[in-house]
Amino acid sequence: MSSEGLKAAIDDGILQVPFQVRSFRTVFFDSMGNAIPEVSNGSRFSDRQREQIRRLSRGSYFYISGVRAAGPDGTEREIAVMELRIN
Repeated sequence: MSSEGLKAAIDDGILQVPFQVRSFRTVFFDSMGNAIPEVSNGSRFSDRQREQIRRLSRGSYFYISGVRAAGPDGTEREIAVMELRIN
């Protein structure tokens, strides 16, 4: 896995506003359909999150939710849930 963690920004070609990711949660599902949430306090994946991602087989999905990011004004916002598929 080449990604160390999450980055957030508003970049629409006109505005380029960086955000600092403060925390996020990954949600994995085991073979019985039970949700396994893992929390990261910062922008980087925790060791447990990395291990869970490594265990996923091709075509599996996991979710990143509860992303809290602060803009230049210091206001913290929650970013929408992301669904990711392992290729």
